[in-house]
Amino acid sequence: THFERCTVDSIFHCVKSALETIRKRIQGILRQGTLQSDDVGGIQDPSGPRSFDALFATDIELALPSVVIRPGLEDIQSAVNLAAQMIVDTAKTVLQWGETHPLLNVPGQLRTSKASLASTSAQLTASMVDFRSSHVMTQLNSPRGQRRPQANTVSGTARQVSFAPQRKNYGSNIADNKETIKMLSHLSSVVCSFAPSLKVTLDIFSHYSPLWDREYAKVVEDFVKAGPLLVDFSCEMNHYRSLEAQITAEPDTLHVGPLQLSTEPLKASLSAEAKAWLLEYGKACNGKYRGVMEKLMDFMVDAGKRLQRPVKDLDDVRFVMTALKDIREQEVFIDQTLPEVEESYTIISKFSTPVTVEEIERVDTMRYTWAKLTALVTEVRSHLLDVQPIFHKNLLSGVDVFQIDQKDFIEDFDLKGPMVEGVSPRDASDRLVIYQNNFDTLWKQYTTYNAGEDLFGLAVTDYPRLQQIKRELALLQKLYSLYNNVLDTINGYYDLLWSDVDPNKINAELLEFQMRCRKLPKGLKTWPAFLDLKKKIDDFSLTCPIIELMSDKAMKKRHWKKLEDITSVPFDFESEAFSLRDVMKAPLLENQEDIEDTCIAARKEKDIEAKLKQVILDWETQVLRFSSFKGRGELLLRGEETAETVGLMEDSLMVLSSLMSNRYNAPFKAQIQTWVHKLSNTTDIIENWLQVQ
Repeated sequence: THFERCTVDSIFHCVKSALETIRKRIQGILRQGTLQSDDVGGIQDPSGPRSFDALFATDIELALPSVVIRPGLEDIQSAVNLAAQMIVDTAKTVLQWGETHPLLNVPGQLRTSKASLASTSAQLTASMVDFRSSHVMTQLNSPRGQRRPQANTVSGTARQVSFAPQRKNYGSNIADNKETIKMLSHLSSVVCSFAPSLKVTLDIFSHYSPLWDREYAKVVEDFVKAGPLLVDFSCEMNHYRSLEAQITAEPDTLHVGPLQLSTEPLKASLSAEAKAWLLEYGKACNGKYRGVMEKLMDFMVDAGKRLQRPVKDLDDVRFVMTALKDIREQEVFIDQTLPEVEESYTIISKFSTPVTVEEIERVDTMRYTWAKLTALVTEVRSHLLDVQPIFHKNLLSGVDVFQIDQKDFIEDFDLKGPMVEGVSPRDASDRLVIYQNNFDTLWKQYTTYNAGEDLFGLAVTDYPRLQQIKRELALLQKLYSLYNNVLDTINGYYDLLWSDVDPNKINAELLEFQMRCRKLPKGLKTWPAFLDLKKKIDDFSLTCPIIELMSDKAMKKRHWKKLEDITSVPFDFESEAFSLRDVMKAPLLENQEDIEDTCIAARKEKDIEAKLKQVILDWETQVLRFSSFKGRGELLLRGEETAETVGLMEDSLMVLSSLMSNRYNAPFKAQIQTWVHKLSNTTDIIENWLQVQ
């Protein structure tokens, strides 16, 4: 009808007007009801005049590895799409012409009108919608990798409008209209169309990317490895401090089309990154110059203690002069390094790098400590000049006495020392201890007087024979230390009880001695002590296999009796005190073959004995079973069990036959023959029995 068409046209006009208003408002054409001719979609200068107010407020944030806005364009576009759909859905609240609302008692009182619909549409578009995240970052200074995740929900100031759809309404008439579909389609991408302009705006901050693109720990580590100077540290730290100021100077808001972009979250994140870089360089600078400071302080404290040593003899003079020499060599380095260390801590303090109080105090006392040490050097030098004549006189008299002492020592060493021919190695070892002690005392005097002559500018006296004796004693110490070690070890073996002897362990230790013996200098290998040492090790090594055979559990009393006959030495092996020493008294190497044959025979006899015992054990448990015959009693052998018994006897006879042919069966020969006779007779009897049966 005419009125129905008018109603549809009115509703469509309201919906179209509202959607068109939203489109123009987003595109910046409409500002509070006035059409504008500004360039739509451009970036607005925050300091210049504004052509329109922003419709959406959002934040620029650092989301590694890029800069983004939150809520994003997709979230804002979704909100616009929802608002547009809600406007279109208002048509569902209007009853069709001629229908009556079920809640109205008086027909015709339709309260929804064109004016009220227009008012509702205006409410949806009048206010600026704030789509900022409900939890704008509160921990902007948190370190990289610990930033709080952003919420997925978007909360704004738009009021939620709810409508009650009618059973019969004009919703489909409005929603299916081509103009409505066209307007909805246009609005579905109107916000996303600002993406290129938004990208240009966000690219403004791309020059800050080195703050988050690189790992500062790795960069600073490589920087320190390159050996930077203090000025290099200062330049880097000033660079990041200037970056902090530059970040702070960035505008608080930017505008792109209908978007108002707040830069405060981004600025806070970038400032935190710049501070982290600054702190890392500060720690690296502190680490380098703290090490330098500690070395300087340790040197100055140690040098001061050395200079304070009382000067009582030439050794003290030499000790103090060495300290003065060390200080003189380090003086230029300390004068150059001290100001640099102090300046480094000034820079570290300027950039607020955390440093312990104790460290600051040590730096503050460095210059005072150096001045105090310098004054002490002057004082010690003056004192040395005062006592120089006395020590010079003592030096000359001491050198004269030393020359006599060293001459007497050399003569005595050549006549009675450890290298005299015909001296046994044991005596030579004892002499070595005595002459080494005397030589150490003499050498200490030599060192003192030699340094004294050099200290007072005198001609340094050389003692070539003393130097030669020093080398000879060093070689003798190597030889006789090994010699005594071997003798002590072998003597320890002799004291081992026979039950505790471990041939494998002894052999391993002797092998180690042989290796050490081979590594001795070639000059020692012609000395009698070396030859005696080598012979002892080799002889005991050759004895080890014999000892291993004799320690076998198969050795019985008869075998030890046979060894007594071979070696002509009694062995009380059953005694609890029987030891390796008792065995080593016998000429083992001279009778090696006979001893080995006896020990091998013991092992073979043990095997024979085990097999014979097994045969005897088998037949001690055998039982012959009979069965009854015609009521006369148990007279018949059971067939199956008897057959098994006969088979077992044949096996036993074969084993006994092999034992009879073994040449080591002498102790068991009579017993073997007895069992062969028993089993043979038993076999014949059973066979005859079975034949009669």
